[in-house]
Amino acid sequence: MTSWVPTLGAKVLLVVDSAAAQDPRRRAILEASAMGAAEVRFANEAAAKEMLGRISPDDVVLVIFASLEGVEKACEYGLELKRLTIGHLPAAAGRVALHPAVHIGPADRQVIERLSATGMEIVVQPLPSDKVLPAPRATHSLPPATTLTPGRVEAKLRVVNAKGLHLRAAHQLAQLAGGLPCEVTIGSPGSMVNGKSLLGITTLGATCGTLLEVVIEGPGADASFQAVERLFESGFGEGSDWAGGDS
Repeated sequence: MTSWVPTLGAKVLLVVDSAAAQDPRRRAILEASAMGAAEVRFANEAAAKEMLGRISPDDVVLVIFASLEGVEKACEYGLELKRLTIGHLPAAAGRVALHPAVHIGPADRQVIERLSATGMEIVVQPLPSDKVLPAPRATHSLPPATTLTPGRVEAKLRVVNAKGLHLRAAHQLAQLAGGLPCEVTIGSPGSMVNGKSLLGITTLGATCGTLLEVVIEGPGADASFQAVERLFESGFGEGSDWAGGDS
């Protein structure tokens, strides 16, 4: 929202995700996260082409998908895309890191191969300031998992501002984390979320005094943690209202 929208001059965000399209709460959070910078519309994969056709050709549209499989499904329903930028794929078993925010596995490469065969250009670029990397195809070898030797910082940080992780504070945290060259996860044992996801952060419901676990992995983990720690200590720019005691 804070990087790609102004860089592209996007006026409309089309979120192609059947789960989000059917969930009023997720829709409300995503709409609020646009902060008025662009209009947010939703469609499932089957309706993406029709929805895109309703938007004025004079408007710059940023189409956002939840997964590579979602892209392929929308294309099967007739959506035509010339370029796909992969901005985030989470770590998982069998995946290796091309970027701290992008992890690719065999199934992902197969989808990329099929999409590339349609003439679609596919690149990896989480943020406009990041170097553009070609997406690996099924016939290309991936770097070994040891190519990146990320550091790791794990600590607990307390929410100290009166309103807790409300939308504005969550937006600040997601914006900061999104600009870091590492993976950021935050939450509590058994309920950790992506620190670069505004939607994920807001689901934590962290109020003033809540102690959250923060895990940062990747190049520059120490410096990245210090930046996150400073944001927490500042009360996300709202000051501290924490009086002490256990949470």
